[in-house]
Amino acid sequence: MGINWAMAGGMLVVYAAPMLDPRWFPPLALVGFGYYPLMLGLVVCGIWWALRRNSRFFLSLMVLAMGWTVHPRFWQWPSFEESNEKDLSLSSLEESANSSQGERLVVMTYNVANFRLTSTEGTEKEDGFESPRDYLVYLLDSLKPDLAGFQDFVSWDPQHFDVLRQMNQDPRIRGFTFVGLNRARRAVCFVQRNFRTVSTSPDFFSGLGLWTRGKVLDFGYHNLGEGDSPTGLLWADILLNNDTIRAMNVHLASNRISAQDLQPVRSLDLQSDTAQKSIFRIFKKIAGNARLRALQAETVHKKVKASPHRVVLMGDFNDLPHSFAVCLAGDGLRDSFVAKGRGFGHTYAGGFPSFRIDHVMADPTLSVLGHRVLPGRHSDHHPVIAVLGR
Repeated sequence: MGINWAMAGGMLVVYAAPMLDPRWFPPLALVGFGYYPLMLGLVVCGIWWALRRNSRFFLSLMVLAMGWTVHPRFWQWPSFEESNEKDLSLSSLEESANSSQGERLVVMTYNVANFRLTSTEGTEKEDGFESPRDYLVYLLDSLKPDLAGFQDFVSWDPQHFDVLRQMNQDPRIRGFTFVGLNRARRAVCFVQRNFRTVSTSPDFFSGLGLWTRGKVLDFGYHNLGEGDSPTGLLWADILLNNDTIRAMNVHLASNRISAQDLQPVRSLDLQSDTAQKSIFRIFKKIAGNARLRALQAETVHKKVKASPHRVVLMGDFNDLPHSFAVCLAGDGLRDSFVAKGRGFGHTYAGGFPSFRIDHVMADPTLSVLGHRVLPGRHSDHHPVIAVLGR
């Protein structure tokens, strides 16, 4: 019973995570990592007491019931993901997306990891894509999103001398507008008109990017306190079917966990001094960067509230789905995974932390018709698709 009480108290602390500002005490950022083990422990304890017909099972039951608004942020029924990477039609997202009346808005967020090849050798050719850039073009052609937000985007890579212009010449996705950051970290607009390109900057973009089939009315960039880092908040007012939407693409501070940090942990020799030091170093990085994300989320929240148009907020938040930063930045917005997600919704493919750190959040006046995480293998993040109704 003592173990049961300890786990119940721990889960209540997890529920309170959005109110625990890590700027007060950085280790508060770590409480969310206890969700899954505490959930399992409470279920086991509940079953243990129930099988013995002991009323103590009500403790686990009550604590789990108290988190009825928290659980959907971590998982949704059914607890599996479709694995057919080729089936990317809108009908595969949600039947309601095709059957709904009125206009739809298809949104994608994808951290392309600078188009680095992160999967095993030969994987790209096995699935029919020569490079991460080709996979991205395939997504844009298959899904035909109205709006896509990219993080860690670069317009130059070894496979394609100028990624953006290569995309611009591809007949499958012509006619788009791209807002991105140039070498000076200024927001500029790359527009194609009648298959001719008009650019206001040198042909180099890096960091954040917004891709759209609509008309860009205004745009801008806010540095969120990381100097020359390709993170921050990129926004654009986009006219889509006579309706103006403010798209906000964010990339909050990374935990900067390296492969060297993870190697001792992946060896599963957790009793070794090397592994324990590595675990301590990982959690220290998470706690330290959580303070910066709290400041960044505060700025994002203010920008969302100050918007003169309805907002679609997307991007790589680099934090747990029920954390102070994510909940503050998305306060008042509708989380597409909570509304129409399935399974665990994990979006990070790089190992640790394997949580849902990429999000699409929309103005509450926009209904959510579908949400899906695609099992792409061309980045350390999975593409996230949301279908919104207007």
